[in-house]
Amino acid sequence: MLKNCIIWSISLSLIGGTSVALADKDDLAAVEEKLEASWQKVQTLSARVKLETKAQPFLGSIDTETKGTLLHKKKDGKQMFRQDLSTLRKSPTSSEMFDESQQILADGEFIYLLSETDGLYKGMKKLQKGSSVFVGGKTVLDELRRENKVQLAPDGVVDGQDVYVIEAIPYGGKVQQITFYSFDKATGFLLKREAGAPDGSFGTVLTFSDVKINVPVDDSKFVFDPPKGVIIRDRTKEKQSWRDR
Repeated sequence: MLKNCIIWSISLSLIGGTSVALADKDDLAAVEEKLEASWQKVQTLSARVKLETKAQPFLGSIDTETKGTLLHKKKDGKQMFRQDLSTLRKSPTSSEMFDESQQILADGEFIYLLSETDGLYKGMKKLQKGSSVFVGGKTVLDELRRENKVQLAPDGVVDGQDVYVIEAIPYGGKVQQITFYSFDKATGFLLKREAGAPDGSFGTVLTFSDVKINVPVDDSKFVFDPPKGVIIRDRTKEKQSWRDR
């Protein structure tokens, strides 16, 4: 379960950012408009990805670190997306290390997911339409609102960049997790996401660094090419609920 959460947290993810000032007295609607206007100027993007997860189940502490790269491209009204990731998890009961690689690729029509552990592969294909492969702009907030109350937090700074910080708290009863999303003011890109349980039993920090905007990205990067013989589960004909997006 924890492994699956790690994989999906990135595709689509404590205290957010480094608070330095109030959000320029903007309301949330004004911030969304600014984020979207900035994000519309971004046609291609590349970045390094890092996700750190700390959990304290009954057997002890589990520390997980995921690293990799992100590519994003807009073309002909479509959004293409690719993440290549490697995850290392320390076992709470022994010196055993868990290592897994993952690829998440969206070509504008379909999303492909491929994971490998000890030479064993798992793959899946599903429709991209309606799926959350967004990493910038107000669409991220639209998705968050499906299950969360979304509000402004104090502005911050991430890796030297001024950011708007958005706080997301799940609807319903007792709060199990609070998440902060830090968006670069200049580009509308999500630079950082920090999530944690109020009791400190679980926490994740997702960061994007070495971000390059509007650099050449070849379309061939978004062609799915799994190893020969790997079975890819086709879910394109299945009815998709919004929870699968």
